[in-house]
Amino acid sequence: MASYKNTQNSSKGGNKKPPLKLPSGPIDQWKEEALIECSEELAKRSKDVKTNQLRNFFSAVLRIKTDFAASGKYEDVHLALLMLKPKLAYAAGRNEDVGNFADDMREVVEATLKAGNEEGLKRFFLFVESVVAYHKCYGSDN
Repeated sequence: MASYKNTQNSSKGGNKKPPLKLPSGPIDQWKEEALIECSEELAKRSKDVKTNQLRNFFSAVLRIKTDFAASGKYEDVHLALLMLKPKLAYAAGRNEDVGNFADDMREVVEATLKAGNEEGLKRFFLFVESVVAYHKCYGSDN
């Protein structure tokens, strides 16, 4: 799958990084340790992503989590989960510093869609929450 930003360097620091090494298969089959390690690595790689940009994405995920909590059915939030991909593309298009984060997070969304079930969705929520927490630790002061 193509990345959201091209591989050219920019004056803004939008250097293309190699993809994040994620476990293979759907997210519901990832070991818990691998899930946490990958979320930490993604946060480390996302130092150029501003806190408010990350919070915007997290807010969209929280809306999905709220809808899921109300229904308890994966099918009720499938479209909203799918719509995270264009939201990531939009954010990357607005700011090159988000491109690598968007590429990596798109792969996590894909792994969640492959799972296609409630357990995969719960693990996705844990992953994103972990990224936000680690970003506070590793992210730049923004």
